[in-house]
This record gives sequence, C-alpha cells and structure tokens, in this order.
Amino acid sequence: MNFFEFFYNTFSLFKIDPPGKLKKIYNFNLWLNKLETTSTNIFSSVLFLLILSFILYFILSLISFQFAFSLLIALLIIDFYLAYFPIFYTKIVKIAATSESVWVTLYLVLYLKRNPNLEKAIQYVAYYMKGIIATDFKKLLYDLENKRFRILEEALEYYAIRWFYLSPDFVYIMSHLLNIKYRRTEEEINALLDRLLSWILKKAYQKSYEYVEKLKQPAVAITSFLIVLPIVSILMLPIMSVFLLNNVSFYFIAFGYIIILPILTFLVIQNLLSQNPFAFSTPDLSLAKDLPKKNRVKIGNKEVSIFPFIILFATLSIPAIYHLAQISIKLLYIPEGALSTYLNFIFQDRSVINALIMLTLPLGIGLSIGSYFYLNSFQKVKRANEIEEMEFEFPVIVYEFASLLEDGYPMEIVLEKTYQNYKIIKLSGILENFLKLTIFNLRKGLNLIQSIFDKNYGSINYYPSKIIYETLQLIIYSTNKGPKVLSQICYNVSKNLEQVVDIRIQVRRMLDEVIGLLDNVSKSIVPFMSSLVTIFNSAIISMLFAIAYFFQTISAAFGLSGAADLSQLIISTFNLANLIPPSYFQAIIGIFFIEFVIITSFFTAGIKYGFDETMIYYYIGRNLIVGTIFYVIFSTLGLIAVNTIFGPYIPTSFQI
Repeated sequence: MNFFEFFYNTFSLFKIDPPGKLKKIYNFNLWLNKLETTSTNIFSSVLFLLILSFILYFILSLISFQFAFSLLIALLIIDFYLAYFPIFYTKIVKIAATSESVWVTLYLVLYLKRNPNLEKAIQYVAYYMKGIIATDFKKLLYDLENKRFRILEEALEYYAIRWFYLSPDFVYIMSHLLNIKYRRTEEEINALLDRLLSWILKKAYQKSYEYVEKLKQPAVAITSFLIVLPIVSILMLPIMSVFLLNNVSFYFIAFGYIIILPILTFLVIQNLLSQNPFAFSTPDLSLAKDLPKKNRVKIGNKEVSIFPFIILFATLSIPAIYHLAQISIKLLYIPEGALSTYLNFIFQDRSVINALIMLTLPLGIGLSIGSYFYLNSFQKVKRANEIEEMEFEFPVIVYEFASLLEDGYPMEIVLEKTYQNYKIIKLSGILENFLKLTIFNLRKGLNLIQSIFDKNYGSINYYPSKIIYETLQLIIYSTNKGPKVLSQICYNVSKNLEQVVDIRIQVRRMLDEVIGLLDNVSKSIVPFMSSLVTIFNSAIISMLFAIAYFFQTISAAFGLSGAADLSQLIISTFNLANLIPPSYFQAIIGIFFIEFVIITSFFTAGIKYGFDETMIYYYIGRNLIVGTIFYVIFSTLGLIAVNTIFGPYIPTSFQI
C-alpha cells in the first residue's frame, strides 16, 4: 500500500459519496490505475482534510495569524493534489503501459519466432517481466486456468477493454498476434511478427517526436519562469528585507519561496511529464543477481546499509542547527522596542564565522539527501548502462553470426570466428568475454546449450539482459534447423534488435537539447545563483552597518547636536529595525537551493526516462551532491571576500 492509498483509506472517517459525475471520473480512473481504494474513500478523506485545514486555521490564528494563514495555504494545495492524484496517476500508468508495450511486443516476437504458441509466449512474458501488462498477463493466465474464460481469445478480448484506454497500439498488436495460428509456414509467421514489431516501434518514434516538438516551448517556459526567474528574483530578497518589510512580512516571502513556489513548480512539471506518451526506462535489472537490495550498497562482496553514511552526512548540519537554536533563544529575550539591543544582535549574527557555520546546514542536508538517492541508484545505473551497451552492440554480433552461418559453418565454429573478428568490427569490447567464456566452456566439454545457459557455468550469467537472453534462446534452440535456416533467423533478429536500438538512440538524440539545458540548470545555475544570494545578502548587511557606523563616526567627530536624529534617520531610511537575522536568511536560501536542485533533477530524468525510479534517484542524488559541494565552496569564498572588503570599516560591536 502506497502513501496515497493509506491516506484515502485511513482518513475517510465519515463516508460521503462524491457527486455523480465526479464519482464516475474517480471510478473510471481507479479501474485503469488499480489504486486500492474507492471513490468514496477519496472524496471523504479529501473533505476531511479540507475541514481540518480550516479548523486548524481558526485555532492557530489566535496565536499567530501569519503561521495559521501559511499553514492553511499549504494544506489547501496538498488537499487539491490529493483530490487530483487518482487522475494524475492514471496518466503515469498510461506512460508506463505504453513503454512496456514495446518491450512486451519485442519479447513476444522473439519467443514466437522460436515457438509460435501465443499462450506460451504470454506465460513467458508473465514470468520474466514486471509491469502493468505483465501483471495483467498473470491474471489472464490465472483466469484461464480457473475456467473463467474458455479460450485465450475470450480472455484477451476481456482484458483488451482496459488496455484500449492505456495503450490502444498494444490492443492492435495482440489482435494480430491471435492470427499467428492461421500462418502455416515459418516465413509467414516471421513476416507477421516483423511487421508488427516494426509498426509499434514506428508508432513509438512518431509519438516521441510529436512530444519532443511540443515539449520544447513548455520546457523553456518552465525553466525560465518557474526555475530561473525565481532564482534571479531571490537575489532581490536582501534588498526587499531592507526596503519592503514595513509592508510585506518576510515570513510570507520566505514561505512563498520555500513552500508555495517549489510545490507549484513541482506540480506543473509533473503535469507536463504526464503527457509524455513514451519513454525508454532503464533496462530491466531482474536478471542481475549481483545488485544490492534497496537502502543497501555493495562494497566488495558485502552489502552494507546506506543509513550510516546518511547519518554521518546529516551530522554536518549540527553546528548550524545549534547556532539557529541559540539565536532563536536570544531573540526571545530581546525586549520589544529595544532597538539598540536588536541591532547589536543582528550585527553580531552577520559575522563571517556565523555565516560559515550556517553553510553546514545545506551541506549536511544536501549531502545526506543526495547520498540517500545516489547510493540507492548508482550501482543499478552502472549495471543498467552496461546492459544497455550490450544491447546496443549485440545486433552486430548477431549479424556476424548470420553472415558466418550463411557460409555453412556450424554454430560452434561461428562463435570462434566471431570472437576472432570481434576487434576487426571495432566494437567496445563489452561482449568479448561472453564469446571467450562460451568458447572456453565448449572446449571444456559442455554442449552449446550448457556453455551458454548452464546455471553455474553458462556465459549468459554474466550478461543479465533479457533481450540477449531471449535472442540467444531463439538462436541456440534453432541450431537443429541447419546453418542456412539459422542464418535467416539471425538476419531477421539482428534487424529487429537494430530497430529497437535505433529508436532508443533517435529518441535520446531528440531530447538532448532540452535535457542539456535542464541538466545545466540543476548542476550549475541553481547552486551558483543560490550562492550569489548568500554572498549578496552578507554584502548588503555589511554595507548598511558600514554606512551607519560611518555616519556615527562623523557625528561623534564633529560633535553634531543632532547625532541622535541622524541615527534615527539612518535606521528609518535603511529599515534596520526590520532586518531579518542573517542566519535565518541563509537557512531559507539553503533550503530553497536543495528543493530546486531536486525539482530540476526530477524534471531532467522525467523527460529522458519517464517516471523511472532508478534514474530519478540517480539524477537527484548526483546533482544534489555536486551542487551542494559547489554551493558551499563558492559561498565560502564569497563570504570571505565580503568580509575582507567590509571588515576594515566595521567595528567589533555596534550600538545606536
């Protein structure tokens, strides 16, 4: 049960059915996305949160109107998201189903070329794959076994009703695959399968092309107005804190930047990504047996928990948290109207030592959150990249098989000659050991099937790609058909695999421009602009105190009788009475920086890979770790430079 299912089912304390039309919308989406809840639970829980939000507002407004109003706005946004989530989740399911349908079709085609039995092919996909369609295949087979449906056609017709709303192209594929039993010859079967695979790949490419064309303007708009513009405008916060805080509470400004703006940006980005009709996720890693479990990382041959690393990084924030607690307590003991005491407090807080201490807050939070995401994904991504590289290279190997088989060589000799030609055809080398180990096993006395598929010694154990596994199954188990027939099988398979590789490359190439822009925003622009804000705020406050001290010195030197009035003029002109403590300001900027690195990284990964958890984790973790280090280093250098410039003109204490 995920968080949303838990919320809907737990907080529906009073059961109220949604209005008729809304109930139909919810029920339809629940039928599609399979969330384990009901329309009544969704409406009741959302209504409960709405009522609770206003009750909390009225109670807390008696204590603090600002806090109560801010909490109300946040809860209303969350409530709206919870109400809309079942509809949004359906869009995610559609993307997943559309992407999955391409892979399911590929595996069905590869299996059916080996064994033209659709029910067996469905069993194969249900066993080896995970996802929406694979889960439906499992249920379909269960229904057939329990006589809910008499024949496969009847079962497919029933499940196709839901598939039509998720991926209509897949319904078309399955309707034609049913006709495979009417194909009498192997040539007819292969022609049908090749045509269907080519068709669904072509459709996927067309949809991706249309999506990328429509994506460019919204992506630039989101980057400009919801990411870059707020970062640029936040540069004005130090000035706003000086000149506008008589009319606008800094509390609301901070709340808007670290709560409202990130939430709205995230929702807009999610909505844009949910329109993506197709995305290549990372290769399926279920055959890779050497990957660590979730929340664990593999060091050598041992798996260790990632939480000690996260806790270690989190402790870096302790100095900043302790400092914030200290200044918060001191603020409580400053009497109202004690302007001189307050200004001296602000003056002491702006010291470079305190500013550097406050940098440990984003350092600890950024590295701990970044390490959680990165450690949970980097080994999977490394393995996925290796598998993807294998799959890019494998069609060339299969084509070499076909060419040598056409010359009449048996498969054992084909493997040896392919290994000898491997470097000549200038491949990366990732499949060299596969060929080498297979040949070694053959020379050791194992037969062809054992040399590749043996659970203990088989060469395929080190190459956990489902595409390669199924392709080799098709080739090796067809060796009894003779070199000429096997050669034609290899040519056809090589062509199929090249089509899949080509569309992967073309889709990624189309996205390069947009992804490059967003990746730079995540890794460079957000950390750089955030560190500039930190430096600028320190410079503004230091400059104000330097000016105030200069006028004080002039007044004292010339014994001006209106020195007190001059001091008051300085205070009112520069609004010193309303200055926000610099440590608070730095904390807000640090949190803002972390939020927007996460959001922009989510955007980048989402465009390229859809809602693939592994890649989203990797992009967030990588960018947050790199961005945090960049932010802290650049801010440190800037703060030291500001102190060097203004230090000689500022006394050790300041009194008015």
